[in-house]
Amino acid sequence: MYRALKNNRARYEDQMLSKLKEVLPNDVKLTLLTDRGFADQKFFNFLENELKFNFIIRFKKGTELTNSKGETKKAGEWLEKKWSSKIHEKCNHYK
Repeated sequence: MYRALKNNRARYEDQMLSKLKEVLPNDVKLTLLTDRGFADQKFFNFLENELKFNFIIRFKKGTELTNSKGETKKAGEWLEKKWSSKIHEKCNHYK
C-alpha cells in the first residue's frame, strides 16, 4: 500500500480535495492550510482556479517568491518583524 501511495500521492490528494469541494455547501468558504510539502505551482493553480479554494502554504525562509508586480524576495523577507505576514498581492512564482 505504501508504494501505491508514494507514487500516486498527488493524484490521491487532488481527488480527495475535489470530493471535498463536491460535498461542501455552496455558501461555505474554505481556506486550506498546508505545510511546505504542498508548495508547487501546479497545486496552487488547482486550488485557486479549479477548486476556488483559498489557501495558506508555509514556506522555508529561503524560498524565493515573486508577486504579480515582478518583485522577488525570500519568504522570510515578506514577513514583518512582529511575526505577522505582510499583506501583498499573491505570488506568481516560487523557487
